[in-house]
Amino acid sequence: MKTITNKTSKTILLVIMSLFFVVVTVNAQDNKDSDLENPIGKGRIILDADFAILSTDSKVKDAYSTTIDSKKNEFDFHVGYAIIDNLIISLGLVHDDTDLTTKNQFFKSVESAKSNLFTLSTTYFFLEGNKFRPFAGVGYGFGKGETDSLLEITGAPTTNSVTESNVNGFVGTVGLAYFINTHIGVEVLYSYSSLNHEDKDNNPNTEDFTTTASLIGLGVTVSF
Repeated sequence: MKTITNKTSKTILLVIMSLFFVVVTVNAQDNKDSDLENPIGKGRIILDADFAILSTDSKVKDAYSTTIDSKKNEFDFHVGYAIIDNLIISLGLVHDDTDLTTKNQFFKSVESAKSNLFTLSTTYFFLEGNKFRPFAGVGYGFGKGETDSLLEITGAPTTNSVTESNVNGFVGTVGLAYFINTHIGVEVLYSYSSLNHEDKDNNPNTEDFTTTASLIGLGVTVSF
């Protein structure tokens, strides 16, 4: 089994999470007596859409000037229901596109992967009564994926293959939402996912694999 890992900069993540706590601390006192009706109150329906992009370029320390370029974008849409104040149960759809290119003077490998997941998740919002609301969530997803692989080697024929897979795994999210009013909020979030990709065709020439990804994204929340 092979593992493909994408990670955001730990420095960027640390800075953003530090800003979360600074903003929350500064605003907690000012907003503690806010008359804002709880956007995540029991019985409310919550719509949430998030988008994240990750791009990395790496150079391998070898004699062949090997480079690795990775690009990933993800779009999530969730429909949730607040079963109690501040706690949401959601159904969602997650669409993911990943491109991984490895090349040097002798070969070039390009993998393009797409997946669509249906998810069931739960999210809790802290600091009720504040416009700034930290939140944390966890979910499980399952769906379908497709990977298109292209391999070019000097002196050999170019090969191309397409693998379809069943995808399942866990997703975790932490972030900070700012509610403009009772119905509309914007958010910054950090998400981590670990997904298993199992070959649907049981092709002996392909392997099952696992992907893990860490992403920082932006989102919009609408509450009814």
